[in-house]
Amino acid sequence: MKKFFLSFIILLTGYALNAQYSLTLRPDGASGEDAMVFDFQPTTNFGSGEDLEANAWTFTPTPGIVRSLLKFDYSSLPPQAVITSAYLSLFQNHTSSSGNHSQQSGSNAAVLQRVTASWNENTINWNNQPSSTNVNQASVHASNSANENYPNIDVTALVQDIISSGNNNGFLLKLATEQYYRRLTFASSDHVDSTLHPIMQINYTLPELTCVTLNTDTESGYDAMVFDLFPNNNYGNGSDLQANAWTFTPTPGIVRSLIKFDFGNIPANAIIDSALLSLYENTGSSSGDHSQQSGSNEAWLQRVTSPWNEQTVTWNTQPTASNSNQVSVHASNFATEDYLDINVKPLVQDIINSDNYGFLLKLNTEQHYRRLNFASSDHPTIAKHPAMKICYSVPSGIVEDQTPYEHRVSLYPNPANDRLFIQTNGLEVEQINIYNTTGSLAMSAASIINNQLSIINLPTGIYIAEIISKEASVRKRFMKM
Repeated sequence: MKKFFLSFIILLTGYALNAQYSLTLRPDGASGEDAMVFDFQPTTNFGSGEDLEANAWTFTPTPGIVRSLLKFDYSSLPPQAVITSAYLSLFQNHTSSSGNHSQQSGSNAAVLQRVTASWNENTINWNNQPSSTNVNQASVHASNSANENYPNIDVTALVQDIISSGNNNGFLLKLATEQYYRRLTFASSDHVDSTLHPIMQINYTLPELTCVTLNTDTESGYDAMVFDLFPNNNYGNGSDLQANAWTFTPTPGIVRSLIKFDFGNIPANAIIDSALLSLYENTGSSSGDHSQQSGSNEAWLQRVTSPWNEQTVTWNTQPTASNSNQVSVHASNFATEDYLDINVKPLVQDIINSDNYGFLLKLNTEQHYRRLNFASSDHPTIAKHPAMKICYSVPSGIVEDQTPYEHRVSLYPNPANDRLFIQTNGLEVEQINIYNTTGSLAMSAASIINNQLSIINLPTGIYIAEIISKEASVRKRFMKM
């Protein structure tokens, strides 16, 4: 192998996938989350009834108010989806014991608001009902008839706010004027007639995807093995990539492999849609084929976290690796099995977000006699060289920037979990804004305490942190795990 890691070969050019997509959600009694709250019975839960009401009435003869909450599960939306419209359909509950829609004392127009605190449909009541906000609230028109259905209520702004905030606590339905006698009565997801269950219709687009295949040859390949029995030897020019534990006349030994692809042409703010690694069994290797002589040869692919050189790396100098988002490589089904399209998306995204030191391949259990044996980029058969297929999109929203102050701000760890540490090196922070990849504000903070910012409520994804000081505004990209 050559000492220098050259450019990859692009075998598949980019193509557009920005068509319109649609998602329809219609939960039933088992999966639906909806409930009513009633001030006349403030500690009673109404989470299993068939009604969703916005109601102000007298109840023998005390006045009372009824409101409703409902929530949909948006987890099936792709994380890079851009919502273009969202419509809620509610259906009049003609079997309700409360009666039909009514405007006996005036308009029964209502509002749908975004709920801003958590709730449980099996425990919620009037006294513990969550808070809500009137920001971007949707209007629900006064009924035109006593049994009118309400198809396609436009809740686009509300759903966008829910997705952008990362906090899905659903909607609150209540009368615009809670004065008896006025009522809207809809069916809940617990209604016996499934055709009356609430529906959420979401239309969205996906960003344009660019797809490339990265293939290595003897000139551009960057891979090597390390061997504990010869801890100072370099194996950067061989035809094998092994995860191996064996006895070597007769001392037990362990072999691991390192492999790296050049991601230099993939933008730093790319969102990885898919990443598939293919490794090909090295038939005819002097070490032998895959083996499970003593047990499973299942292995791990881990992200390497420190530099290495294929011409000098040894067992004693092998780089560190992280088990975060490690990928399981299944046990072989037969001795000469090729491993096609191993899903390494989380590992590649982590590499794009940080530094590219490649992958480590090693057995889950490094106990002899177990082995996986693949061809390296030095194998004489080019078709057996490791290959990587990647599809990615580049967000169109706010992006990381380079300013004279950029070097003074650092974020860590990256990827982050529940806390993000922000080092500003003397800049006096006035505001911190966190944006998602579409440019929508996900959270905001007026200050940081002990250089720490809690991001526990952010969903997994790519974000831009905008750190605003008196001197400048600096934007830095990070990933929330």
